[in-house]
Amino acid sequence: LGFGLSDKPPDGDYEMTAQGELLLGFMDALNLPSASLVGHSMGGVVIACATLKAPQRVESLIMIEPGFYTKTGPEFLNHLFFPLDRIMAKQFYSRGMRKRFLTGSFYNKSMVTDEVIDAYMLPTKTPHAIDALARMMSTVGQKQYPGITEKITTPTLIVWGERGAGDTLETAHRVQREIPSSRLAPVKECGHYVQEERPGELAEIIRDYIQ
Repeated sequence: LGFGLSDKPPDGDYEMTAQGELLLGFMDALNLPSASLVGHSMGGVVIACATLKAPQRVESLIMIEPGFYTKTGPEFLNHLFFPLDRIMAKQFYSRGMRKRFLTGSFYNKSMVTDEVIDAYMLPTKTPHAIDALARMMSTVGQKQYPGITEKITTPTLIVWGERGAGDTLETAHRVQREIPSSRLAPVKECGHYVQEERPGELAEIIRDYIQ
C-alpha cells in the first residue's frame, strides 16, 4: 500500500487506501485505462485515495459531500471491541435506526418513504453484512481524513447540498480551498443525499462539468 507521496497513507488510514486500490482493480477488470470517478460521502474519500495512488488514471473527480471532515461521534465508537462492535452494527442496521439516520440526512423529510427505507435495508441482507459493518466500525470508526485534499491535483467538482438560507457551507468551502483544481456546485434545498433528492439536477451538473 502507498500513495507514492509518503511511506503511509495520511493518518495511517490503510482501510481507505485499500478501498481506493480496490476501485482501481475494478477499472482493470473493466479494461478502463482511465475514467472520471464519482463518490458520495465516504466514497469521496475513496476516490481521492484512488487518484493519489494512480493520478494518470483519473480524468476528473466528482465528490458529492465527501466525508473528509465529518463531525465525529462519541469517542467510544473508535474503541469498539467484540461483542460491542457487533451489537452496534446490528443496531445501525435496524430499520428504526436506518429511518432516523435517513430522516436526519434529507432536507425534504417526506422523501424518506417506506420504499426508500426498503432499498437501504437491502445491503443488510447480504451474507456476513453485520460482520463486515462491525469490522468497519472498529477500524474506521468516526475518523476524519485530513491531509488528503491538499495533495489532489486532479480537476475536481465538489457538489454540496445547501440546507437553507443560513447554511454557510463551511465544510464545502474548506474542501474547495484545499483542492486547488476544484469547483464548488451548491444544490439549494437539499440534504446529504443529493443523488436521491435532486437526481436530475445532479446529473446535469455532472454532465456539464465533464463536457
